Amino acid sequence: MPKIKSSFKDYLNVVFVKQGDDGTVNTDSILPNRPGDHRGVVEGGVDWEDDNMLLRLYNQTPFETGQGIDIRNIDRLLGIMYVNKKEGSFLKKLTAEFIYTKQMNDFYPLNVRENYYNNGVYLTGWEYQSRIIGTPLFINRTRGSYFLTTSSHLTGTIIKTISAGKVGTSSITA
Repeated sequence: MPKIKSSFKDYLNVVFVKQGDDGTVNTDSILPNRPGDHRGVVEGGVDWEDDNMLLRLYNQTPFETGQGIDIRNIDRLLGIMYVNKKEGSFLKKLTAEFIYTKQMNDFYPLNVRENYYNNGVYLTGWEYQSRIIGTPLFINRTRGSYFLTTSSHLTGTIIKTISAGKVGTSSITA
């Protein structure tokens, strides 16, 4: 493992998410990005509600280093939720979501692109007790070992480029 820089200036680079070499990049082919392990979501939505229903449309756009906060970023989770407020109705709630993470900022050169849920210092990726934090659809090396014969030498989150959808309902049962 490389020695991580630990001066006060390096600390401030982490706190203020400034670009800088934290000592974890051991090659000239990959440019240093931002020290530390940063991630976030740009989130927004619209609600429409009356006495009988609530309709919610929402969007979540992930980013890791600030690059993802860009109009060109099409990675996102889109959702729509319908809540039926009528008493005695069978269908109470209907939610549909679509997630897409295949772009990973491919509009940037390869040596500066984001790598969702992975960081050179944190070899396991973003997980707790071998489970991915955030979305169960990404595959880490532990889960990948059940069906990928080459996953034993891999680290972190190994499958994170996905396109998926889901529909969920809540209803009254008799």
